Amino acid sequence: MKRITLITSIIIICYAISFAQENKNIYPTTKGNWLIESNTGFGNIQPANTGMFLRNSNENTWWNIGGEAGYFIVNRLAIKLGLGYGNFATGPSTSSSSGEGGEGGEGGEGGSSTSGYGGVVIAGLGPILSYKIGAKYYLLDRVPLQVDFSGTNVTNYNHEIGFQAGFAFFFGENNNVSIEPGVCYSIPVSNTTGTIDEQVQMNIGFVLHF
Repeated sequence: MKRITLITSIIIICYAISFAQENKNIYPTTKGNWLIESNTGFGNIQPANTGMFLRNSNENTWWNIGGEAGYFIVNRLAIKLGLGYGNFATGPSTSSSSGEGGEGGEGGEGGSSTSGYGGVVIAGLGPILSYKIGAKYYLLDRVPLQVDFSGTNVTNYNHEIGFQAGFAFFFGENNNVSIEPGVCYSIPVSNTTGTIDEQVQMNIGFVLHF
């Protein structure tokens, strides 16, 4: 309930700020527009992920594909939904855990092996479906600020609240394409497996506006 209240409060604040700014907007972040976005992350692996990545280490392969869509309910403020699908299965020769703490050694069902990467312990989770809901606000039209809530279909796995800030470089005749490097800070809010701590990650977003 607390996380829902937090996200709702931030959306209301962004909504109020949008009315305090001028309505004139040369960028495609006006009310009624849509965006489609995909992010490439650098750093820690997040099982609750709607971005794109591919990692291979010690016969372990982790990959994910995903994207997000948003609708501008007022100028500069979009409500977003995201989906991702990936595989976090461990390789056959991995038998010890690494990364943050030892809790991950108990995470695999049926004696499956565990592996850590960038502070994340992954216990042979296999296929994962991720989801995300959030709000994105373009401060001064060029500074995207985002808050979101994400999770997976894995029972008892992490749910996270994410905060993101960056800068948007617009391209094209109608500024309908943007590249948005940024920093994301994730806080686990349902950490029953003890596998993920608070994390900071760099990412680059590729966005189509229409």
